[in-house]
Amino acid sequence: MRKHILTIALTIAGLTLGTAYAAPAANVTQDIHTVRGALIGHDSDGHRTLNEVALGVPLDDAMPACEGDPHKATSLCHTPLTRPYTGANELKADVYGFEVRKDDEGHPKVMSMVVTTSISSTVIKDVTAHIASASTYKTFLETSQVLGIPTLVEDDFTSWDRGRGPVVLLGTSFITLYQR
Repeated sequence: MRKHILTIALTIAGLTLGTAYAAPAANVTQDIHTVRGALIGHDSDGHRTLNEVALGVPLDDAMPACEGDPHKATSLCHTPLTRPYTGANELKADVYGFEVRKDDEGHPKVMSMVVTTSISSTVIKDVTAHIASASTYKTFLETSQVLGIPTLVEDDFTSWDRGRGPVVLLGTSFITLYQR
């Protein structure tokens, strides 16, 4: 049932988007369209972003470490990098101070955010935003307006992966931006 709903949504999105988002030639960088309220975008240096957190930059260049109570942060900051479990080959940090975006019912769209780095580098390789379930459909539409038609729709996630650059995964309670 859910797959059928997403198929219908994809058809509507495809009709809405028309050919404006056709995949570019392999040697052309795809433009990232600015859509008001969309979580996916890019920074001034051209790095793809998720809720204004840039992928592929050192964590401390993307945002400073949080000082004091991170819940009271008014601009992007991060907690210390830690291993999510013993023996993990990656480090994670929570992100605070992101803009509060509201869904159609007035609830915060993004509930929390996490960044991931490798164990040997502080370069952000993954950004995940935990989103309100009520915001999933609108997030799907906004992401489709920015990235075009998804490349894969499964029962539990939708993916935008053009075979080059960052990949976006959207589930019912998260959206992730990562570099392959």
